[in-house]
Amino acid sequence: MSSSKRNLNEEINFSNKRIRILEKKLEDKGKEKRKELKEFCNYIRNGDFKLKVKNELLENTLERVKREFGNYDKETIDLENEIAKNYFELNDFKKALSLYKIVFNKVDKDTIEFIDIYVDIANCHYSLEDYQKSMDMYENILDICKHFYNDDCKNVLYIKNSLCYSYFKLKLYETAKTLMEKQIPVLKRVFGEDNEETKNVKSHIIKCVKEIYK
Repeated sequence: MSSSKRNLNEEINFSNKRIRILEKKLEDKGKEKRKELKEFCNYIRNGDFKLKVKNELLENTLERVKREFGNYDKETIDLENEIAKNYFELNDFKKALSLYKIVFNKVDKDTIEFIDIYVDIANCHYSLEDYQKSMDMYENILDICKHFYNDDCKNVLYIKNSLCYSYFKLKLYETAKTLMEKQIPVLKRVFGEDNEETKNVKSHIIKCVKEIYK
């Protein structure tokens, strides 16, 4: 091998080593930056802030999280979901709904997480008094749940109760009453006689009967 060719190869090897060192430094710097960002988010979550202030701080941090972790990273999706839940708790159902829809389009459709987000969206529609939309969604969700849960699972029972209330709000009293009467024995067994879920369904059955026989 000629001297000039050997020198060229050595220069290329040296350059490649420098590039790998720089890449490692950037990777380490990125990891450290992401770690600091996680810690900052946790500081906000655990801080003694009112919910509205806490949510504003988290939302202000969201763009940074997207830049560092990526739009479809679990860290980003979890933060968007958390902000949406906070908006729901603050009774800003429209804002919560818009964020839940973003999360809905990111999560894997074959997961329980997808069902949870779907329920959150249906709950937003119910809270916005769009009972037809919530009814349609709860019915769809129950079909999906068949692949994940047993019929007496608490999550399924909550969804069925929400569907009953949507029927009631739409004045479908016979339909609501029929489903609620089926629910009662299971609710008693799973939640207990004096549980709020059981008592609410019982009281709605009475309301349905009154409306049917007016």
